[in-house]
Amino acid sequence: MRTSLARYIERIYNQPYNAICNNCAHSAGRVYKRAKRLGVRAELVLTFSIMPKTKHFPPWPSLHMHTVVEGNKIDVHLSPEQEERLYKIRDVRTCLQVVIARCGGESDSTSG
Repeated sequence: MRTSLARYIERIYNQPYNAICNNCAHSAGRVYKRAKRLGVRAELVLTFSIMPKTKHFPPWPSLHMHTVVEGNKIDVHLSPEQEERLYKIRDVRTCLQVVIARCGGESDSTSG
């Protein structure tokens, strides 16, 4: 992964979650767009997931989005502080996933 993309992902990861303007769809979309602009192979993935239980809620079903960049899952919807308070991103369980956009490499969805 290119250094500039890795720095960009780190910057997004450190921004706090907001249900309206900085949720998983926004974060995943921003990473995907940057990867596409840099010519890096990436996929934008929509999932049906089970979100982990929190202090106040049991596990709950949810639509969720993340990006796969050069084969690595990038899920940065919570900041490190929010992960510490709410739940670990790695604990989100994916039940079903659909690649909704793909760029870079041999299978660029924008061609033809």
